[in-house]
Amino acid sequence: MPPLTSALIGPGSLLQSSLPGTVGPVRAVLRTPRLDAVVRTPVAGSSGVPGEAGPSGEPAAMALHPYSRDQHRPDENWRRGLIASSETLQPACLAQRPGTRWWPGNLEALSIEPDGVVHHWRDPNPRLDRPWERAGVLAPPADAVALAAHLGGLDALVASDGGVRHLRWGNRLGRPDARGWRDAGALPVAEASGVDVVATPGRLDAVVTTADGVVWLTHARGSWRRRAVVAGPGDGPASVAASRGELFVAVPRGSGFDVHRAGRGAPRFERIERVECGLQGVAAVSLTASRLDGWLQALVQEGTSLFQWHRQRYDGGVRWMRAACLRFDDREPARAASRPSVKVAQITGDIDTQPSVRGRVTLSSSASRSGVLGTDLGVRVERGGASYLLCGDTHWRSPLLATRDSIAAISPDGPVPGAPGFEFHGAPLRLEGGGATMREYDVPLDAFEFGGRWFLFATSNHFMHHQVMGRSVLARAVGEPRLSGRSRRPLRFETLTTVSSHRLVNISCGWVPAAGLGLSEASEEPSDKQILALWGCGAYRADDLFLAVLDPDAAPLLGRPCFSPGRLGLRFYAGLRGGRPVWTPRESDARPLLPGALGELSVRWVPEIGRYVLLAMSGPEDPVGPAVTLRTSETPWGPWSPRIALFDWIARGMSFDDPSSRFIRATLEASEPVGDRIFRGQRDATGGAYAPYLFDTRLDGPDLVLRYTLSTWNPYQIVLMEQRLDAEALAAGSSPAG
Repeated sequence: MPPLTSALIGPGSLLQSSLPGTVGPVRAVLRTPRLDAVVRTPVAGSSGVPGEAGPSGEPAAMALHPYSRDQHRPDENWRRGLIASSETLQPACLAQRPGTRWWPGNLEALSIEPDGVVHHWRDPNPRLDRPWERAGVLAPPADAVALAAHLGGLDALVASDGGVRHLRWGNRLGRPDARGWRDAGALPVAEASGVDVVATPGRLDAVVTTADGVVWLTHARGSWRRRAVVAGPGDGPASVAASRGELFVAVPRGSGFDVHRAGRGAPRFERIERVECGLQGVAAVSLTASRLDGWLQALVQEGTSLFQWHRQRYDGGVRWMRAACLRFDDREPARAASRPSVKVAQITGDIDTQPSVRGRVTLSSSASRSGVLGTDLGVRVERGGASYLLCGDTHWRSPLLATRDSIAAISPDGPVPGAPGFEFHGAPLRLEGGGATMREYDVPLDAFEFGGRWFLFATSNHFMHHQVMGRSVLARAVGEPRLSGRSRRPLRFETLTTVSSHRLVNISCGWVPAAGLGLSEASEEPSDKQILALWGCGAYRADDLFLAVLDPDAAPLLGRPCFSPGRLGLRFYAGLRGGRPVWTPRESDARPLLPGALGELSVRWVPEIGRYVLLAMSGPEDPVGPAVTLRTSETPWGPWSPRIALFDWIARGMSFDDPSSRFIRATLEASEPVGDRIFRGQRDATGGAYAPYLFDTRLDGPDLVLRYTLSTWNPYQIVLMEQRLDAEALAAGSSPAG
């Protein structure tokens, strides 16, 4: 990847504001905290990468966009707001002026633009929905800026020509303008390239990035004093935050960042943590304190992608985890399939709401036959020569069943010619023991057969540790599955142990030959021994792809349930050494296979092309577009081929130009024929595609015909999709796209 010559964010680009996360009488009173950020984004028509030339040879033009993220639920995503500036030269910084109990203070931003350091502000009252306004220029163009709200006013630090000056704006009331700024002196530093500042009771604390390292300074009683050197030079400017009387500094370094801390009254900082982020270099980190249990929040630029990380309290200590993805930018070349996927049929529900479907028939008639009104996911698994479909949060005719998960038996022939049939069991899956929960986001992931028993991976304890999916568990079926649409007896699974709450929360599993894994000497294992590979990700729709292996023979899978996670014996992929994979029992040492913003994913061995196939969705603001994507690999760990975009679900699934081919709800108009009204939050929303799971494959002449399931939210159903690709090109690892 070419080196970045510019950053999308700076040390002060992230703010924990006092704004309520969601408008409403209850949450407005509770004032659920919200995260706000200012991000440099490519102007339409430019190259899209800061510092790189566009089609005309000119550098990419960058605008300044505000983003916000509600925190009352961990499944809320980042949302882009109205543009604040049409042109920025360097990352901007953000602060919030003091407000009252009923009226939050203004959001204030400083942006470095061609005519100087520009002050922008916005009244954040959500009922007014006012745009950002330009208050004026307060200084000539600079190298870096920092901003803090302090003592009723604003304090800015402006780095230019190696020095740093302090500017003060003390007009507490009235409309912001540039005339209120005054020079408050210079900081005793030289060769400054970055700066950040935070307000603490009675003083300002600043960290200045210089050629010699990161310097800590404080301002009290009208003057600045140099305190100590925090750390040596990093790969980007340092960021500072204050939490519960302590100061924290993040310094970008390599593929992660170092965290340093100074306790109450401490004369110096100490390095307390090293955070490894992923496969890309970290260009910038913006750190802020959170009222969420005292956690720290960080917005991290990894390559040209932006991820939110948080420092959560876990198991008596702390750990850093990704929380959300603001922007995913995979700079590896990606192409669109020459023939996009087509819908075969709707699997669930009684009526296909697509206008052009003859007879509106579905492949299951699940509502009338089994009481399943709507569901999502749809993972195909095998057991004893039979095939089943594991489904996620299911809505039943009986409200007592809430969102318990469902399962269907698959038959070769269904009501639609050339498509299979599905019979849903008339009762949900039931996880028992181990503290497992069965509510929203607690869903089955995949299954395997071993020793004559059936085993299930599932997520549980949603929203635990402020994660969408709290952990993954392994469960064992009680008895034989006998599915019937008329049965009201749940299929029981006893929970054996926790699999992961970190790297492998969403899981796709499959049997792989043990011989090539390098787990033991070849002479010690039978040549035909199979081992279970677990591909997965941690943070929901915000994480990279990880790999672990499980040897069922060495784990107590057939004994008593509820054993400790350590006895499962997982080995995590930790990179390559001499071309061979390295495995570690420590989950924290796992290394990603691929960068991504992954959530639901599907990995399967496809014998027709002799490769593993990975299906997933694209990420937010992804250059490949809103699409189902495919990669292939000869080995479980890679290298993986570049992405192929199979299906643009907005352009083709919503079909704005051809409503008759639409199968995802595109508008909120009363005349919209597509969609259903299953539950609150879904019934009055447009649809969206997610959870592509590989269903089956076959060869048809030169084509590999690949079918996969896809969920559409509104309608809250699962559809079966079909994709044709050049089998020879796929087998060779090249892109069969055009």
